Amino acid sequence: LIFHLLYPKIASHQIAGLIDQDLLFALRAMLIQLSSGQSLFESIKNISKSNYGQVSKEFATVVRDVNSGMSETAALEKLAFRTKSEVLKKTAWQMITTLRSGGSIVNALNSQVEALVAQQVDAIKAYSAELNLWTLVYLIVAAAVPSLGITFLVIASSIGGSGIGPEAVILIVLLSMIVQITMIMLIRSKVPKVVK
Repeated sequence: LIFHLLYPKIASHQIAGLIDQDLLFALRAMLIQLSSGQSLFESIKNISKSNYGQVSKEFATVVRDVNSGMSETAALEKLAFRTKSEVLKKTAWQMITTLRSGGSIVNALNSQVEALVAQQVDAIKAYSAELNLWTLVYLIVAAAVPSLGITFLVIASSIGGSGIGPEAVILIVLLSMIVQITMIMLIRSKVPKVVK
Protein backbone atom coordinates (compact mmCIF):
# COMPACT_ATOMS: atom_id res chain seq x y z
CA LEU A 1 0.00 0.00 0.00
CA ILE A 2 2.80 2.41 0.92
CA PHE A 3 4.66 1.56 -2.28
CA HIS A 4 1.56 2.25 -4.41
CA LEU A 5 1.03 5.53 -2.56
CA LEU A 6 4.64 6.62 -3.11
CA TYR A 7 5.05 5.27 -6.65
CA PRO A 8 3.59 8.31 -8.54
CA LYS A 9 6.01 10.63 -6.73
CA ILE A 10 8.95 8.29 -7.44
CA ALA A 11 7.95 8.01 -11.11
CA SER A 12 7.60 11.79 -11.47
CA HIS A 13 11.07 12.32 -10.00
CA GLN A 14 12.49 9.75 -12.43
CA ILE A 15 10.83 11.54 -15.34
CA ALA A 16 12.21 14.86 -14.05
CA GLY A 17 15.69 13.32 -14.00
CA LEU A 18 15.28 12.18 -17.61
CA ILE A 19 14.16 15.69 -18.59
CA ASP A 20 17.13 17.32 -16.85
CA GLN A 21 19.47 14.89 -18.60
CA ASP A 22 18.42 15.95 -22.14
CA LEU A 23 17.23 19.51 -21.60
CA LEU A 24 20.57 21.25 -22.14
CA PHE A 25 21.04 19.66 -25.56
CA ALA A 26 17.45 20.42 -26.57
CA LEU A 27 17.81 24.06 -25.49
CA ARG A 28 21.05 24.41 -27.45
CA ALA A 29 19.32 23.05 -30.57
CA MET A 30 16.40 25.40 -29.97
CA LEU A 31 18.79 28.32 -29.53
CA ILE A 32 20.49 27.56 -32.86
CA GLN A 33 17.12 27.34 -34.63
CA LEU A 34 15.87 30.60 -33.11
CA SER A 35 19.13 32.36 -34.00
CA SER A 36 18.72 31.25 -37.61
CA GLY A 37 15.32 32.97 -37.81
CA GLN A 38 12.78 30.24 -36.99
CA SER A 39 9.78 31.04 -34.85
CA LEU A 40 9.50 29.74 -31.30
CA PHE A 41 6.65 27.40 -32.23
CA GLU A 42 8.60 25.91 -35.16
CA SER A 43 11.65 25.30 -32.97
CA ILE A 44 9.45 23.67 -30.26
CA LYS A 45 7.88 21.49 -32.98
CA ASN A 46 11.34 20.49 -34.27
CA ILE A 47 12.49 19.56 -30.75
CA SER A 48 9.33 17.49 -30.27
CA LYS A 49 10.14 15.53 -33.44
CA SER A 50 13.80 15.09 -32.51
CA ASN A 51 15.38 12.45 -30.31
CA TYR A 52 15.65 14.27 -26.97
CA GLY A 53 13.86 11.64 -24.91
CA GLN A 54 11.39 12.94 -22.35
CA VAL A 55 12.00 16.57 -23.39
CA SER A 56 10.67 15.77 -26.87
CA LYS A 57 7.56 14.21 -25.30
CA GLU A 58 6.94 17.28 -23.13
CA PHE A 59 7.36 19.61 -26.11
CA ALA A 60 5.09 17.38 -28.20
CA THR A 61 2.37 18.04 -25.62
CA VAL A 62 2.98 21.79 -26.01
CA VAL A 63 2.69 21.47 -29.81
CA ARG A 64 -0.56 19.48 -29.43
CA ASP A 65 -1.97 22.17 -27.11
CA VAL A 66 -1.07 24.97 -29.53
CA ASN A 67 -2.52 23.05 -32.48
CA SER A 68 -5.76 22.59 -30.53
CA GLY A 69 -6.18 26.37 -30.24
CA MET A 70 -4.26 27.31 -27.10
CA SER A 71 -1.82 30.23 -27.24
CA GLU A 72 1.94 29.61 -26.98
CA THR A 73 2.15 31.28 -23.58
CA ALA A 74 -0.81 29.28 -22.23
CA ALA A 75 0.68 26.01 -23.52
CA LEU A 76 4.06 26.84 -21.98
CA GLU A 77 2.33 27.82 -18.74
CA LYS A 78 0.54 24.47 -18.71
CA LEU A 79 3.93 22.78 -19.23
CA ALA A 80 5.43 24.75 -16.32
CA PHE A 81 2.63 23.67 -13.98
CA ARG A 82 2.70 20.04 -15.17
CA THR A 83 6.41 19.21 -15.07
CA LYS A 84 8.31 18.15 -11.95
CA SER A 85 11.65 19.21 -13.45
CA GLU A 86 12.69 22.45 -11.78
CA VAL A 87 15.00 23.31 -14.69
CA LEU A 88 12.29 22.89 -17.33
CA LYS A 89 9.83 24.77 -15.11
CA LYS A 90 12.26 27.69 -14.79
CA THR A 91 12.98 27.65 -18.53
CA ALA A 92 9.27 27.63 -19.41
CA TRP A 93 8.54 30.55 -17.05
CA GLN A 94 11.48 32.49 -18.49
CA MET A 95 10.15 31.94 -22.02
CA ILE A 96 6.63 32.98 -20.92
CA THR A 97 7.92 36.16 -19.28
CA THR A 98 10.00 37.02 -22.35
CA LEU A 99 7.06 36.43 -24.70
CA ARG A 100 4.74 38.57 -22.59
CA SER A 101 7.24 41.41 -22.23
CA GLY A 102 8.21 41.32 -25.91
CA GLY A 103 11.91 40.69 -25.20
CA SER A 104 14.37 38.59 -27.15
CA ILE A 105 13.74 34.89 -26.66
CA VAL A 106 17.26 34.16 -27.95
CA ASN A 107 18.86 36.16 -25.12
CA ALA A 108 16.60 34.51 -22.54
CA LEU A 109 17.43 31.00 -23.78
CA ASN A 110 21.12 31.85 -24.03
CA SER A 111 21.23 32.90 -20.38
CA GLN A 112 19.34 29.74 -19.41
CA VAL A 113 21.80 27.53 -21.34
CA GLU A 114 24.75 29.25 -19.65
CA ALA A 115 23.12 28.75 -16.23
CA LEU A 116 22.54 25.04 -17.00
CA VAL A 117 26.16 24.55 -18.09
CA ALA A 118 27.40 26.25 -14.91
CA GLN A 119 25.05 24.10 -12.82
CA GLN A 120 26.33 20.90 -14.43
CA VAL A 121 29.97 21.94 -13.96
CA ASP A 122 29.26 22.61 -10.27
CA ALA A 123 27.57 19.20 -9.94
CA ILE A 124 30.59 17.46 -11.48
CA LYS A 125 33.02 19.34 -9.21
CA ALA A 126 30.96 18.49 -6.12
CA TYR A 127 30.81 14.83 -7.16
CA SER A 128 34.57 14.63 -7.75
CA ALA A 129 35.23 16.17 -4.32
CA GLU A 130 32.81 13.72 -2.69
CA LEU A 131 34.30 10.83 -4.65
CA ASN A 132 37.69 11.38 -2.98
CA LEU A 133 36.11 10.76 0.43
CA TRP A 134 34.20 7.70 -0.79
CA THR A 135 37.41 6.27 -2.31
CA LEU A 136 39.18 6.56 1.04
CA VAL A 137 36.25 4.95 2.89
CA TYR A 138 36.08 2.15 0.30
CA LEU A 139 39.80 1.40 0.65
CA ILE A 140 39.47 1.23 4.42
CA VAL A 141 36.42 -1.03 4.30
CA ALA A 142 37.62 -3.22 1.41
CA ALA A 143 41.28 -3.69 2.31
CA ALA A 144 42.17 -2.54 5.81
CA VAL A 145 39.24 -3.77 7.91
CA PRO A 146 39.13 -7.41 6.66
CA SER A 147 42.90 -7.97 6.85
CA LEU A 148 43.25 -6.23 10.22
CA GLY A 149 40.14 -8.00 11.51
CA ILE A 150 41.47 -11.45 10.61
CA THR A 151 44.89 -10.58 12.06
CA PHE A 152 43.27 -9.37 15.29
CA LEU A 153 41.14 -12.54 15.54
CA VAL A 154 44.20 -14.77 15.00
CA ILE A 155 46.14 -12.92 17.72
CA ALA A 156 43.15 -12.96 20.09
CA SER A 157 42.51 -16.66 19.51
CA SER A 158 46.18 -17.55 20.15
CA ILE A 159 46.13 -15.59 23.41
CA GLY A 160 42.77 -17.01 24.46
CA GLY A 161 43.69 -20.55 23.55
CA SER A 162 40.84 -21.17 21.10
CA GLY A 163 41.53 -21.35 17.36
CA ILE A 164 39.87 -19.35 14.60
CA GLY A 165 37.94 -21.61 12.28
CA PRO A 166 37.41 -21.40 8.53
CA GLU A 167 33.78 -20.42 9.15
CA ALA A 168 34.87 -17.14 10.78
CA VAL A 169 37.18 -16.31 7.85
CA ILE A 170 34.44 -17.11 5.31
CA LEU A 171 31.97 -14.97 7.29
CA ILE A 172 34.38 -12.00 7.32
CA VAL A 173 35.01 -12.34 3.57
CA LEU A 174 31.26 -12.52 2.82
CA LEU A 175 30.50 -9.49 5.02
CA SER A 176 33.32 -7.58 3.34
CA MET A 177 31.93 -8.42 -0.12
CA ILE A 178 28.41 -7.33 0.87
CA VAL A 179 29.72 -4.03 2.24
CA GLN A 180 31.82 -3.46 -0.89
CA ILE A 181 28.87 -4.11 -3.24
CA THR A 182 26.68 -1.81 -1.16
CA MET A 183 29.27 0.97 -1.31
CA ILE A 184 29.71 0.56 -5.07
CA MET A 185 25.94 0.84 -5.59
CA LEU A 186 25.83 3.92 -3.34
CA ILE A 187 28.65 5.62 -5.23
CA ARG A 188 27.01 4.80 -8.58
CA SER A 189 23.73 6.31 -7.41
CA LYS A 190 25.47 9.61 -6.63
CA VAL A 191 26.80 10.11 -10.19
CA PRO A 192 25.37 13.41 -11.49
CA LYS A 193 22.92 13.02 -14.38
CA VAL A 194 24.56 15.47 -16.74
CA VAL A 195 25.24 13.37 -19.86
CA LYS A 196 23.87 10.21 -21.42
